[in-house]
Amino acid sequence: MGVCYNHALPRPLQLTPLQLTDSSFMTKRAVINGLITGIGLCLVSATAGASTFNLGINNDSVGVGLKSTLSRTSQFNANYLYTDKQGKTLDLGFLTVNNSGGKRMAIGGKVLKLWSKRRNNGHAMALGGDFRMPIMPGISATIEGYFAPTVLSASGIENYYSIDARLMYAIMPTADLYLGYRDLEFRFENERDQTLDQSFYLGVEFKF
Repeated sequence: MGVCYNHALPRPLQLTPLQLTDSSFMTKRAVINGLITGIGLCLVSATAGASTFNLGINNDSVGVGLKSTLSRTSQFNANYLYTDKQGKTLDLGFLTVNNSGGKRMAIGGKVLKLWSKRRNNGHAMALGGDFRMPIMPGISATIEGYFAPTVLSASGIENYYSIDARLMYAIMPTADLYLGYRDLEFRFENERDQTLDQSFYLGVEFKF
């Protein structure tokens, strides 16, 4: 009697299309984190050209900011805001600057991170700038505004916008006192919106 060997033929190699998933690519959150790191390193390297440092405070919040001048037409910004009940934010940005006739205009963008006490943390990339003009000798006014659309927001943030206005008085060539008002708003996709800060505050700006 012959012996029958049943050798199963190996299955042919099946090549399937590459499965494209979110994990295959950098998410918006990773992109923003990378930008924060890169801008932060640039900012540290540019501290030798730091031009102004400001501190603004009221009963519920405190903010600090640094403007580091890179050239006559460009600068880096870094800002940190802590609020007692809502959370805190850190943003790093780059702006192109134009000075003309005593007026100053800057346009650019920033990356920011929100640490919220009421919901998940978030990231966004905002576009905007600021404008400063003299009112009379020793007195000037500034206004700053930024907006982040949905396509530039991540981690549940749908939109972000901020407005910051200041009336400044020069107490000496290297320091200004100011009265400010700021409004920072976050819109979320699946959660209630959050007003991080909406208040008047007092501050001082030092010039280097």
